[in-house]
Amino acid sequence: MPYPFTDLDPLTPLEDILNEVVEAAAAMNQRGAGTLATSGTGTPAAPVTNSATVTFPTAFPPGTDVVVTCSATGTSNVGNRFALAASASETGFTVRVGSTSGTGQTVSYSWTAGPKSV
Repeated sequence: MPYPFTDLDPLTPLEDILNEVVEAAAAMNQRGAGTLATSGTGTPAAPVTNSATVTFPTAFPPGTDVVVTCSATGTSNVGNRFALAASASETGFTVRVGSTSGTGQTVSYSWTAGPKSV
């Protein structure tokens, strides 16, 4: 990534330089730097069956740490059901769901996202 301001002429007016700084700061903020942590909860649109993988396409800005916790509930054999956060990334997270028997688990999830730690 090129360094900002390297293409500026030495005689560039101060106002133009400040505008470049503001634009660069705005671009960094869009990448997740300096953003406030956010969180949320929810369930997939439809119940899942045994050993299903559900992807939640929640978008997070690049450079964001995402932590996901999950649980599974259902109407039968609930004690044998489980859900694991298999992966979490800036483009969303995937939950692996399984059970020893039964179908129709509802996966509940919660997530926290904030600026990536350096």
